[in-house]
Amino acid sequence: MKQQRKRIARHLHEVQWRTSSGDISRYYYAVFRCRLKGKDRSIPLGSDLKIAKDMLVEIEARNVKREDFDLDKQRVVKPHDGKSEPFTFAEWCDQYPIFDDVKTKRSLSDDLRIIRRI
Repeated sequence: MKQQRKRIARHLHEVQWRTSSGDISRYYYAVFRCRLKGKDRSIPLGSDLKIAKDMLVEIEARNVKREDFDLDKQRVVKPHDGKSEPFTFAEWCDQYPIFDDVKTKRSLSDDLRIIRRI
């Protein structure tokens, strides 16, 4: 399963490998230098060449506008599971004695003593 890398066009690279079933798989990447920060970037574009070329045009336009590609990583929003909002341990310590399941615990005083030591 040796990978072969080759340059298709300016900023467009292809990685090609043979699968265990004998088929050839391809994946395309945009490889360029970010104009804003001067760092080398490698952005996956998918396995369809036509879509990869379209996405590359958009990425090149963003690079000309000097957009920050690191902000893309920061903007990723994790899906909410619908249970509850996250909170810190200190907030949990304050809320622990008033949880419905905890109010009836016989060992509540021991738990609170342990929490105060932490």
